[in-house]
Amino acid sequence: MKQYAAFPLLPLLFCALSVILGACSDDDEPWPSYAQGLLDLPTDPSGVAAKAVFDNGDECALDQPFTSLRPDSLYRVQAIYVYDGEKVHIASCAPILSLPFKTYRPGSVKTDPLQVVAVWQTRRYVNLQLDLKGTVGGKHAFGHHKLQLRENPDGSRTQESLLIHDAGADPAYYTRTVYLSLPLQPLPEGLTAGRDTLRLTVNTHEGNRHYAFPL
Repeated sequence: MKQYAAFPLLPLLFCALSVILGACSDDDEPWPSYAQGLLDLPTDPSGVAAKAVFDNGDECALDQPFTSLRPDSLYRVQAIYVYDGEKVHIASCAPILSLPFKTYRPGSVKTDPLQVVAVWQTRRYVNLQLDLKGTVGGKHAFGHHKLQLRENPDGSRTQESLLIHDAGADPAYYTRTVYLSLPLQPLPEGLTAGRDTLRLTVNTHEGNRHYAFPL
């Protein structure tokens, strides 16, 4: 049986998505400087997330820790937040799938087409913004499939990988946007930072697209 990461339409696991709208009571009072980005929220042994970890490795305490989460876990989220230089206030957030790098049975791998909106690399992740065809409540499954490790003429290595996408029986009625993150740490076995490369293949409606990321 295939075991991918199932992804319904952004179910909010531990914080309600709030809309930052309204009016200031004092017209001269400036709005807070909100930012939007992907963050990690690690939890301690009691299931409390008390800090945010940015993709550049910086860490900052949360002004309002999250509680009742899985102990000793790492939550990847898309967040709207305010950072005042000392603490982070998260106004809203939604979970992001962080796909483990592993080998799936070849016969179970599906690559239903999708649209790549953006791909960017940070210190800790490769991040993808994708458009999918489906329904509001439909479930899609994703995985990061390990392929061959290729030796290059210059002595470096390239790890080939494939983005799994299984749309199941979800009818292609609407377009929705999802975000995925592929962890770069720890490095896959056999790869060396500063020398080797990860090459990701994604099946789109226009055919396969390839993305290379230095490690």
